[in-house]
Amino acid sequence: MTIIIRLLLTFILFIPVLHGSEFDHRNIPVQDGGRIKPLDTYARNQLLAFYGKRAIKHEDVSAIDWIFDLAIYPFEGETQRIFNIRNPEIVGSLGLKWDSDHLYNRSEVLIGLQHQLEYIQQIQTMSETDLSAFRLLFLVFCVEGSFVCVFSYVGVQ
Repeated sequence: MTIIIRLLLTFILFIPVLHGSEFDHRNIPVQDGGRIKPLDTYARNQLLAFYGKRAIKHEDVSAIDWIFDLAIYPFEGETQRIFNIRNPEIVGSLGLKWDSDHLYNRSEVLIGLQHQLEYIQQIQTMSETDLSAFRLLFLVFCVEGSFVCVFSYVGVQ
């Protein structure tokens, strides 16, 4: 009985949202970190974490278009250079070539991380006082929640 009441209340609460003239795909509610946000806000925050900006300006792609493209065409997202890595030590440890753009695609970064799994496991067990600045930065780079989320949705071919 309580499930029916919950479903009814949820439906009643969303009727104004669904019939509003301002509601579109950008307003789809998404839970992130225990909070509910519009999909557009979630997409902009994710892109900001990876790319450093809230839109991909060199491709003229908004964050919401980027996240829909990833969902609809995940394999085309493999080649999109959005991972902005500005630390040359991290780039080198991932086996990537340092360039002036500092942009890398998902496949390049994921392959580099796979080659460093043993090292990542080793530094995860170290105390913060034993971590060098580089190891701490590398650990934050590797285990940051939203970063891992992007890698988990589709495997590397």
